[in-house]
Amino acid sequence: MLTERENLLIDFIYQYIQKYKRPPTQTEMARDIDISRSAVQRSLKKLQEKGLIETSPEISRGIRLTRKAIERYKKPLSQRGTQELSGVAETHVAPSTRVPILGNIAAGSPVEVGNGDFGIYDDEDVFEIGVDMIPGPQEGLFALRVSGNSMIDAMVKDGDIVIMRPTHEARNGDMVAVWLSDDTTTLKYFYNEGKKIRLQPANPTMGPIYVDWEDVQVQGKVMMVIRQFPQQITWRIDAAVPDEVLVNRAFELAVSIRPSTAPPMNFEKSIGLSFSEQLEGSWNEKGATKFNIKVIAPDCEVHDEPQKTVIVDHNICPIMYFLLTPKSIGQIKIVVTVLQEQQWLGNTLLKTKAIEQVVGSLKIEVSSHNLSRTIRTTLRQNFEALFSLADLQMLCFDLYIPYENLEGTTIQSKTIALIQYCEMHGKIPELLQKCYQMRPHVQWPILKQN
Repeated sequence: MLTERENLLIDFIYQYIQKYKRPPTQTEMARDIDISRSAVQRSLKKLQEKGLIETSPEISRGIRLTRKAIERYKKPLSQRGTQELSGVAETHVAPSTRVPILGNIAAGSPVEVGNGDFGIYDDEDVFEIGVDMIPGPQEGLFALRVSGNSMIDAMVKDGDIVIMRPTHEARNGDMVAVWLSDDTTTLKYFYNEGKKIRLQPANPTMGPIYVDWEDVQVQGKVMMVIRQFPQQITWRIDAAVPDEVLVNRAFELAVSIRPSTAPPMNFEKSIGLSFSEQLEGSWNEKGATKFNIKVIAPDCEVHDEPQKTVIVDHNICPIMYFLLTPKSIGQIKIVVTVLQEQQWLGNTLLKTKAIEQVVGSLKIEVSSHNLSRTIRTTLRQNFEALFSLADLQMLCFDLYIPYENLEGTTIQSKTIALIQYCEMHGKIPELLQKCYQMRPHVQWPILKQN
């Protein structure tokens, strides 16, 4: 009998082999199943004891599903025989090599050695690549993480990994990592200009670096680039309005876009959350994402631009405020639309996507100046508890209110319609005075004078 964690792990190993034709590393297992590496190691040991896997510690990705494990998946995969599946599970023997990440390399202005985390990372900071991916000798290959955008036109971006072959020689046009005599390092194209060496960036906004021969030393040549693409995430769009909205008085609508895992908005003023919607998008941990947001409010006057731009990165999720003034009493609708998403890496625009998606709408009640939400609630509760439909009809007759035009057939619906009618026609003071005459023992609300 397998535990839940062991089931998750053996399923992940099987599915990984089917997709990539090789077993996963322990780091990949821990990351995708969301458990620690020590928990992975303990579970692998249990799976081995139960005869479901075989391991070869001396071989990278040295995990093999046994025939017993393969039988678990034989029924769901009716089109795949055990013999063929076993062959797939054996693909871990394909030759591969481990390439350690030695540190960061500046693709921009040279950085001082020691300021870029330059030095051997721990044993898990390695890349596993097939030996056929890089021709020639495999000995000494190392990897560097790129910092900066000077090589962006060569499709080497901030955060990418470059696989290097150690060498102190270079030909014109080689992309190399070089050490400079002022104890800095950088990643550039190499050109021999005779008396000088030209280190050429692949970015039209940056100029070349000229150095003397004795002031430069080639450390390695780029053999391969492993690009780090933005991960797909779910954004959360939160919107909120004040607890009370009055006609002809401006209020602020707050809108914030943030990753779905981020905490809720933290407002400086008391404000009630109106909706929180999901939006699929992209995320680049090294850069930022820019959104164009538009608010549509037909029943309101928009005092500033109805469309705003917000830039969100992994540290900052700002709140945008739209200033609106309702033009009528009753229920109004506000729609929030995302028009466009852009991915930026520093000052470089990577991608623009037109969205034009309504991410949420909210309906809010607008009251008159004289009637607060508390007064309205008290009125409604008193009517529903103490008045019949016949009482309401007599009340409307005395106040010259067309009872038959009030929407609804129940005491609840007629009460709401009556209050709204009195607000729109300035009859709230008369309504309260008449209510006191009809039910003098009841505590009716008192209006504040403006």
